[in-house]
Amino acid sequence: MESTIQQPFIFKNNRSSNFLNPKLCNIVLENLKHKIMWMDYQGNIVYANSMFCERLGYKKSEVRNLSIFDVNPESNRQSWSAHWDYVKQNGSQNFKAVHQTKDEKYYDVEVFAQYHIVDGREIVSALVNDISQSSFYKNLLSHAERIASVGGWKLNLQDGSLIVTQQALNIFKTENKEDLLPSNIIHLFQEKEKLKSLISDVIRKGSSYDEVFKLKDSSGLTRYIRSVAEPILKGRKIYKIIGTYQDVTQDRELLTEISNLKENLEEDNQNLRDEINTRVKFDNIICGSESYREVLELVTRVAVTDSTVLITGESGTGKELLARAVHLNSLRKDKTLIKVNCATLPKELIESELFGHKKGAFTGAISDKLGKFSLADKGTIFLDEIGEMPLELQPKLLRVLQEGEFDQLGANKTSKVDVRIIAATNRDLGQMVKEGTFRQDLYYRLNVFPIHNIPLRDRKEDIPLLAQFFLDKYSRKAGKSFKKLSKQAIDLLIQYNFPGNIRELENLIERAVIVEDGTTLKAGDWLPKQDTTTLPDTFKSFVDVQRDYIINVLNYTKWRVSGPTGAAKILDMNDKTLFARIKKLGIEKKVSLK
Repeated sequence: MESTIQQPFIFKNNRSSNFLNPKLCNIVLENLKHKIMWMDYQGNIVYANSMFCERLGYKKSEVRNLSIFDVNPESNRQSWSAHWDYVKQNGSQNFKAVHQTKDEKYYDVEVFAQYHIVDGREIVSALVNDISQSSFYKNLLSHAERIASVGGWKLNLQDGSLIVTQQALNIFKTENKEDLLPSNIIHLFQEKEKLKSLISDVIRKGSSYDEVFKLKDSSGLTRYIRSVAEPILKGRKIYKIIGTYQDVTQDRELLTEISNLKENLEEDNQNLRDEINTRVKFDNIICGSESYREVLELVTRVAVTDSTVLITGESGTGKELLARAVHLNSLRKDKTLIKVNCATLPKELIESELFGHKKGAFTGAISDKLGKFSLADKGTIFLDEIGEMPLELQPKLLRVLQEGEFDQLGANKTSKVDVRIIAATNRDLGQMVKEGTFRQDLYYRLNVFPIHNIPLRDRKEDIPLLAQFFLDKYSRKAGKSFKKLSKQAIDLLIQYNFPGNIRELENLIERAVIVEDGTTLKAGDWLPKQDTTTLPDTFKSFVDVQRDYIINVLNYTKWRVSGPTGAAKILDMNDKTLFARIKKLGIEKKVSLK
């Protein structure tokens, strides 16, 4: 989206041409000790003062290309339109939000927005106050009031800053908060390596912990300290760790209350994760429906692991976008993502493309060539249309999955790689296994964490959002002035079955932009005719696929949910979250009488 940043608008006054001094007004705006920005009805930033630019880390010249969607990751066109209408009708609005800096760091803000007409142009001005630190203390103190003698702390992973309460310092008999940094505090406990591992997991993997440790007291006495830590996420990033310390040496019954605190923290954090994940879109993924949010939740859960992922679904549903989202949310995000379409590679060349070859390995091999797996080392490889891989090459892929090694064509030395594999297919691999066209052991290795990408007809709430996204995209490309779709056009799109899914919708909108004119895209001949295409019997709904998978895991664990061998551990879910999901899906253990 492009916009033009202008000099601050000066409010004209009809009563006296000398009532306002334009130069003075500009100076006042630039020197106010507040962050200020102005936006037009499309969300484009038309003015921002120096303090606002500095807080976000942008130069003034860079702000000219920004909109509210770049600053507030929780906003979208629909929410901005609703906000604009509210402020225009009521004059002003005060609310809290999350802003994002140029280097993708998040902070909490309080915004006071007002509607103005300036030189005949409608704008919304926003006065922005940073409240990150004060909101933390408010939340932390509310917990401390409920739990006696609990010391609280927060570690900001963006800048490494640590905030602790006085009670936390008292527990460790220190006045230096640096003593409570992870690298320092582990040395105070007898179980140093265990705590070091737990802290590493909560920072890198987002795994919470709740443990009691023995403290090396300087007086020679052993004290027991309960330590609780939880990750806080903004969208796809772990950006804070929040936790508590509690001396439980003398008063063990307080453990029950501490457990309640942990549950409250866990519930608050889960609510935050759910809230952010429902509003922050992934890279080019538009989502407003509950059904597709559940798909993205699976992406969020598996991304931080190194597990193999199998994405299934019909053609045109955006399986590659999900694969990219898994990679971008993973610890390998700074490494390469290599894409291979198994359906487009000639059968006689696919082995060379995947695993590489040495010079002279076959006719035409005039030089050494690295394969896709070598190029993806330390990163991720996306094997699209995995069902098209020749049966004779499947053992080689299985070997990479199992051992992390392969042999180049013509090589006399085995190659080792560290690659995460994401595969996708629109075929029923289970049926292919039965037919003998796909190896069963490879299928099980690929199907570690299945994600079923639901068809567009099962997420109709997203059709207006997707249509608007494509309309904006192709209007800019074609130099057209379309702003929105008519209600009739949207209604007809929602009624359509979309056998070609999102790809078909995108093509429809692109064609409509070419053949139609105006600012509103109205219903016309570009709309598809309704069809009576029926779904294959082999397709299941996303809820059914999720229910079946959880039941399979429960059967494997003999219906044990908690513990190191429980289903929650395998699914990488919190015990309480899994219990809630089981209840929501109506899963019950079937007992047979013998």
